[in-house]
Amino acid sequence: FLMAYGGGAAKLADAFGLSISKAKSLIAKYYKNFSSLAEYFSKVGQDAKEKGYILIDDVIGRKSFIEGYKDYVRDGEHLDKFNYDAHPYVEKRYRMVSGKIQRDAQNRPIQGTSANISKRAGVLLQKEREKAGINFKILLLIHDEWVLECAESDSEVVAKLLAEVMEPASSYYLKHITIPADAKISRQWLK
Repeated sequence: FLMAYGGGAAKLADAFGLSISKAKSLIAKYYKNFSSLAEYFSKVGQDAKEKGYILIDDVIGRKSFIEGYKDYVRDGEHLDKFNYDAHPYVEKRYRMVSGKIQRDAQNRPIQGTSANISKRAGVLLQKEREKAGINFKILLLIHDEWVLECAESDSEVVAKLLAEVMEPASSYYLKHITIPADAKISRQWLK
């Protein structure tokens, strides 16, 4: 997950108590084994740096525009003009923003597509609830998790209904894989 969310050697080393060199070695092995993922991450980062936005998904064309993009471009042009012999602050700021754009370009399509799926599932859930005439409350949506409340006698039907709307919601955005939904019934909210 660290790779998908744009983490680097320092985060990996910190999370698992490794040396930086060991973390760098593990990351290199990871990308060697998943070279298409490395190519994808490189492409989305480069696209974002060139276009000024991150394409969240190509189904509905949702974009996330990069805050401070004009300043980033200006700093890059300044560094190019002076062959990277500019004020160290400008170079540091440019590299920090460049890294953030790269991390966001890797992370936002994953998080954004998940959010799109959840929102679509909510629309489908509401439509199915009205059709079925079942009474339940939607209490909470956290990332890809729904918390519903209903009478105990309706819990099996509500759980089945929730699972049934999640799959078409995900298949709308994800054409090559299916994400199964797992509904749990509990008297309290579980992790």
